[in-house]
Amino acid sequence: MGGVAMRLVSLGLGFSALVSGLIAAFYWYQSSTVQPDPGWTIENPEPVVPELKQIAWHSAILAAGAKSFDLNKTAALWTALSVALGGAVSIIGSLA
Repeated sequence: MGGVAMRLVSLGLGFSALVSGLIAAFYWYQSSTVQPDPGWTIENPEPVVPELKQIAWHSAILAAGAKSFDLNKTAALWTALSVALGGAVSIIGSLA
């Protein structure tokens, strides 16, 4: 492969690493903004009984944690892709 072609491949992989890194950052930001919501509305008001209120909060916290964990997992996978692409850029750059 010629020098120009190697540089173009390296540039494309570098751009892909940048984009995948930004996507990972987006998912990590989203995971940090997840808030527990007990789901109380006008039709489903906050319980008067303290135990029921506590159960609703525990359930909301567990659901928010699960959503945050899923977003973190997605972010980690995007980060792994970004690192792999960055490594490929380094290897191709040293061969060019």
